[in-house]
Amino acid sequence: MQSWKKSALAALLLLVALAGCLFASEPEEDEGGLILKEPLAKTEERRPAHQAIAGSEQAAASKGLKDPFTLMHETREEKSKAAEKKTAAQAAKPEQSPALPMLPKPAPAAKPPVVQEPKLTGIISGAAGQLALIDYGGKSLTLSAGEGAGGITVTAIEPRRVCVSTPQGEKWLELP
Repeated sequence: MQSWKKSALAALLLLVALAGCLFASEPEEDEGGLILKEPLAKTEERRPAHQAIAGSEQAAASKGLKDPFTLMHETREEKSKAAEKKTAAQAAKPEQSPALPMLPKPAPAAKPPVVQEPKLTGIISGAAGQLALIDYGGKSLTLSAGEGAGGITVTAIEPRRVCVSTPQGEKWLELP
């Protein structure tokens, strides 16, 4: 019985809260808008005196902004002065002998393609049949009997070995 009473009390409180929200009085309006509780003059008197914004004097003096993307964070004026000094210093340097042209490096000789031997890494047996897992030519191949890829064809799969046909001939691969 106690839980029923608590539930009824909670429902009653909820209904009272909803009724209070629905019937709450709206603020009264006059012709010019809402009636203010306090005259505008009083609120202006309570405002603090004008405070200076941090950095406003520097902005008024119009100092240039520093560039955050340069190493020394210079202003534009400082950067242009540094560039003028650099060009003046380069103009004042005595003429140096031109550097020797770099000869292009000869292209490396083409290596003959390395023929990798196929390696049997596993055999998967399931209801659909058997698959051979073979590493060949830097790739891992999954092939069933009669399938081929990358220049290799699986011709037969046995429980511990697989027969493959490669460009070099036919071979039997055994599990390690």
